[in-house]
Amino acid sequence: MSGEPNVMTITDWSTDIALLALVFLQLRARKLGVVQLLLPLVLVALAVWNYFVSWPTTANGLLLIVGTTTIGVILGCLAGALTRVWTKRGVVVAQATALAAAAWILGMGARLVFQIWANSAPGLTQLIAISTHHRIESSAWVDAILLMAVGQVVARTVLLYVRGRRVRHLLAVTAWEPSAALANND
Repeated sequence: MSGEPNVMTITDWSTDIALLALVFLQLRARKLGVVQLLLPLVLVALAVWNYFVSWPTTANGLLLIVGTTTIGVILGCLAGALTRVWTKRGVVVAQATALAAAAWILGMGARLVFQIWANSAPGLTQLIAISTHHRIESSAWVDAILLMAVGQVVARTVLLYVRGRRVRHLLAVTAWEPSAALANND
């Protein structure tokens, strides 16, 4: 880490704001389809491609990444579990509740706030002191907040996919009428 703060680029801002703004799409009841499931995954995949530096070489750097990724997974599970999933005219629909949106904003917002703080002169000074004291390389911080977002997005997406499949399966089971099937066997 150098002693000069880095300036967040337009790519940094647009990636963070896009991930944060996804909550607005989630608040409206929408078909739970491929686009709705893959859009957040594509955004974090692009972020990983642009920002992933390297795996940390210190144990503390690895612990930082494991810790932030775990926080992301927990927040993603909360966002996925607190999202309403149901069928409407035979189509699986999902809509984030206020609590699901809060979990999403907490994770994505915390990342943005950390980046703004780390890119300020006082934040960078403190971050250098923390990194030096705990032997954490600078690349671990970048990867930690990146993998926090990945954990959050992947956990939410997997949970919504599973819940959507379950709702679809329940719809298929309830649509099958045993009396009609038995009448055909007479």
